[in-house]
Parts: sequence; C-alpha cells; structure tokens
Amino acid sequence: ITMQVFGMTVEGGFVPGVRCPDEDSESPESPGGASAFFLNVLVLVTFVAGAALVVYGGVLATDGLNWELVAALAALAVLAERTDMSLYGDSRVSLAIVPIFATVIGAGMPGLAIVVPLAILASAYGRPLRKTAFNFGALMLAAAAAAAVMPESYNTGGALEWPQILLPAAIAGCVNFAVNTLLVSAAIGLSTRSSLPKVWAE
Repeated sequence: ITMQVFGMTVEGGFVPGVRCPDEDSESPESPGGASAFFLNVLVLVTFVAGAALVVYGGVLATDGLNWELVAALAALAVLAERTDMSLYGDSRVSLAIVPIFATVIGAGMPGLAIVVPLAILASAYGRPLRKTAFNFGALMLAAAAAAAVMPESYNTGGALEWPQILLPAAIAGCVNFAVNTLLVSAAIGLSTRSSLPKVWAE
C-alpha cells in the first residue's frame, strides 16, 4: 500500500522487512487470515471516506473559491509527487504536503477536493490500484481533519493575518500528522502483524 505521512510514501509492502519476532515466513506484503481481512477493510473504508470528502468539498465550492490559487497549488502538488525521493527502505518522501497544507489554509475543503486527487493521480502510474486508493483516502482524511480545526471564518473565505494564523495552523498541522500517522501505522501493523504503538514509534 502506498501512503503519505507529511509527504512520505511507503511503497511495495507497508514497510518491507519490518517483522515481529514471532512472525512466520509469510511475506509482510501478503498478511494472512484476520490481518488480511482487516487490512482490506481499512483500505476500503479509507478510500470511501476520502471519496466522500471530495464530494463534500465539491458541494461546498462557491464562486468565492480562488481558482488561480487552487490551480497553482495543484500544479505544485503534482510536481512534488512526480519528483519524490527515496527515504528509507521502500519509503519515499515528497514535498507534496507543502502545497496540500497551503490548500488547507487558503482554500479549505473545496480546494482539497481538487488538489489532493490530482496529486495522487500524479503518483499513481505503475502502482497497484489498492495502494493508490489507500494513499488517496489517507491523505484526504488527514488534510480534511486539518481543515476542520481551522477557524470557521477562515474556512468560509475569511482571512487571518500574521501572526494570528500561527496558532490555528500549528494545531491543524498536528491534527494532520496525528490522523495520517495513525492510519499509516494501522495499515503497516496489519500488513506486518506488528503492534500499532510499535509501528508508530518506529
């Protein structure tokens, strides 16, 4: 499964080579039994939730949306996804979180409904559909959670001046990180049959 954690993408297996001491020889990319079932459920639920948020963002879109800003941020997110770098094992890192988080602050859910799917599509070529689906859902859920904690006036086209933006942006960043890392840790844990706290800590 492919996943994003503040721009980090884990490909192939969730974390190939990370194994519990009591695991048998089964590949972490092919968890068996209950783990495989719950992993598939997690992927499906995450994707469906992400798709629902895209629809919700589209419903919220108004004539007040800054299309020039959204287009620029989408282009930057796509470029960042296409130029990601190797980080650890089969994991990869990109700067896509920067334009995506800027979208959280500058365009809210309507902007995210455009920027996130385009960024994911840019990195989907050559990757299994299931991995792309989870990556999309996890990134959309984390970004939407960050947008949800921004002040209501800001999400509806208001403006926060410097330095007032710092506190809500910091809180939104923490929420984004928490949601994304929990989703990724859960998927890695199911894939490798490791405990969620152990995976999250690593």
